[in-house]
Amino acid sequence: MSSEPSSGLLVIVELGAAWPSWLVEGSAHTTRRVLAELEGEGPSAFAARVVAAAAGLMPRGVRLDLAVLAVNERADETQMRARRELVRALLYPRNRRGARLAVTATAAPGERLHLALFGLETGIDAIKGLRDRISIYFGERVAEPVSSPMPEVADAAVA
Repeated sequence: MSSEPSSGLLVIVELGAAWPSWLVEGSAHTTRRVLAELEGEGPSAFAARVVAAAAGLMPRGVRLDLAVLAVNERADETQMRARRELVRALLYPRNRRGARLAVTATAAPGERLHLALFGLETGIDAIKGLRDRISIYFGERVAEPVSSPMPEVADAAVA
């Protein structure tokens, strides 16, 4: 028996978000879990449910390696606050220091969502090194955050 912990994949799907099949299918993660927002639940209640469940989702000996947050087009402050709470809960605990987060959105997001996702780190700056563990994807294209007010999406294909 290997002493290396098994790797876990957690997929979190907001109501109305597209399933990130291109990222999830064929994944080498040995354990997978999915949490989906319920009709009428709302972003704050959904984030609270995910945060409450996150600690117990993976079986003993399975390390959360990748969390995928599939987002809908909503980009108001309530939605973004709930997303920041999810980022903190998923990546900050000591037992998740190596975990990564992939935020996936539609291939052609509205400008408001596009800008909002690059501002996701706002309010979590105190957690050193967290930005390096977050990737944002529009469809299958990876987007790199930049410091300009209007970030541009890179055309690099996902490997």
